[in-house]
Amino acid sequence: LERNPRSRTVRFLLLEYYVRNGKATEAAEEMAALTRLMPDARPLLIAGLARFAESVPDSRAIAQVLDDDPAAQGAVLEHLAATGASPDLLLELSSGRRPRPDAKWASVLIDALVERGDVEQAYALWRRFAGFPAGTVPAGLFNAGFEDLPARPPFNWRLTSSQGGTAQLGTGLQITYSGEERMLLAEQLLLLPPGVYTLSFEAEGDAGSAGSGLVWALTCHGSGTRLAAVAVQPSSVIPRSNSAGFTVPGGCPAQWIRLVGTPAAEAGSPGLSITELAITGANLQ
Repeated sequence: LERNPRSRTVRFLLLEYYVRNGKATEAAEEMAALTRLMPDARPLLIAGLARFAESVPDSRAIAQVLDDDPAAQGAVLEHLAATGASPDLLLELSSGRRPRPDAKWASVLIDALVERGDVEQAYALWRRFAGFPAGTVPAGLFNAGFEDLPARPPFNWRLTSSQGGTAQLGTGLQITYSGEERMLLAEQLLLLPPGVYTLSFEAEGDAGSAGSGLVWALTCHGSGTRLAAVAVQPSSVIPRSNSAGFTVPGGCPAQWIRLVGTPAAEAGSPGLSITELAITGANLQ
């Protein structure tokens, strides 16, 4: 290997030897080196390194190796997050540091936990990754002002754009929607306790005679039970107030609030702004 450090054959032989003899640090080093030498085989090698990290009793040695190879570290963590690995393992392999804002594995992990129904752990990790001290995140709606904050979805806004419409942060939520197809423009996952609430907001813009074609929909996570559907009725002169009450029942520990575009005759909004979004209720005071 000293004569030819790029020898794939020698590195594979060394990798097999290290794995057979339980030498975690050396095996991880060889796997990381092979991912650089063999870019075409990178997905298979990353999957192998991830499985190896899960199989060894103490993954700290592998974490130290990955610290020296950020690209391999990110790929391994993303693979583990997508395949249901323990969040504790991912935190150990990341050396306990907060992920960078562009670290895809952190979002994959949180989304995977939400998909599996472990919303409380997903929320705890979301707080940790965002760097929020205890007691600094308000209950209910987060980032109601639609600011560009360093916090990931789904407990912050996830915005989407396509040919049919766009949702952008700005002074409030800036929306364009053609009304030609149904589309999701914005969403956030909430953790409202059971109780009675009011959703309110202001909307301004030219939406045409048939309205904007936009609806704020609230549903229970998992079951999809509809809690509320509030049409966005804007004014082209001054912001128009919109509001509606809704009830979160027992057995609905997490809820989605989504801004959905719904096709309709003459619907469409070349430009619309939503501000003053709020969810109020006795349980949030």
